[in-house]
Amino acid sequence: MTKKKRSRISSLRVKSSQSVALIDIRSYDTATSLADRVQRAKGLLNAGAVYVKGCSEFVCDVLGIPWEDANSLMGTNPKSIGKDNTYNGVAPGDVVGWKASSGNGHVAIYVGEVNQKFIDVPGENKVPRAVKNGYGPQKVFLSGRTF
Repeated sequence: MTKKKRSRISSLRVKSSQSVALIDIRSYDTATSLADRVQRAKGLLNAGAVYVKGCSEFVCDVLGIPWEDANSLMGTNPKSIGKDNTYNGVAPGDVVGWKASSGNGHVAIYVGEVNQKFIDVPGENKVPRAVKNGYGPQKVFLSGRTF
């Protein structure tokens, strides 16, 4: 796997004259290819860690980007890739998802294998899961963002 090391702030107290902030200084790896993303998603699936913030935290972890970037995971111009468990124009490792009319969204990593189309986290305080066939009638979009 080709990776770049980055650092992020973690539990370091920084005191200014008016406030105290907790800063995350964990280090994380950036998945630099689509194949890296698939392998990383599978590794996180097998590890079974709980993702407190749900699907966006998981996808940020796969990509190796700070969770603070989660709101922009789908970019400004996502492209429809299909519904009814039929998907086109998407490659293993791509970030996919949708936004419901309620404003809530969902993101996942496309894997594209026979018994594992996607890897995602179904909600807050859940572990990653393999989505076998797809998301049924839900229209799914390819992220318009370049990572």
